Amino acid sequence: CRRVMAHNFKQAVPTFWCREGLELVGQTQCTSEVFQVSDIENAVFQALKKELSLLDVLYGDIQKEEQGLKEAHKKASRRKTLMEQELKNLKGEKMRMYEEYAAGTLLLDTYKQKKQECDRRISEVQEQIEQSKVEESTKSVVPGTVRAAAEQAENFLNGTRLTASMVSAFIENVFVYDGGRIVVRFKYEQSIQDAVKALHTG
Repeated sequence: CRRVMAHNFKQAVPTFWCREGLELVGQTQCTSEVFQVSDIENAVFQALKKELSLLDVLYGDIQKEEQGLKEAHKKASRRKTLMEQELKNLKGEKMRMYEEYAAGTLLLDTYKQKKQECDRRISEVQEQIEQSKVEESTKSVVPGTVRAAAEQAENFLNGTRLTASMVSAFIENVFVYDGGRIVVRFKYEQSIQDAVKALHTG
């Protein structure tokens, strides 16, 4: 029913149960079963351990991607600097050709031909500069929330039991079904799956 379960932590064996299931026995689809807190915590911890090891692997991939991006940014920046210098040289060359033509030391046809070649090269270099700018500003395919979760997973990876800080960091919801089936929903679950896909198809 997606309602918050009732609980009693004061008894010797702490328990959870569905209020509606116990109060409306036979009139509701909810179970009247009483669940031990330790069983639910154990199931949540096992599920969380799997999620943490997935995040740990993801963190390694995120670091590799970061390293790759840093190197790509550096390369793009160096290329852009070289291209900007070349553009400056080409514009200077174009100016010199015009001066030669104006001074009568360069024939009109030769000037037109050289100018056309120079303009074509300028256009190419400008395109390469724009491409380098795009490469220089390429961002990670991993959202910040996922990166933070993967980083945080490192702290909990070797935990031996479920703690409140683990729950608040990673658990969105825990659903308990008839027969004791437990489904754990993690925070950023879809974003994490998307990040794994993006990193491995990039």
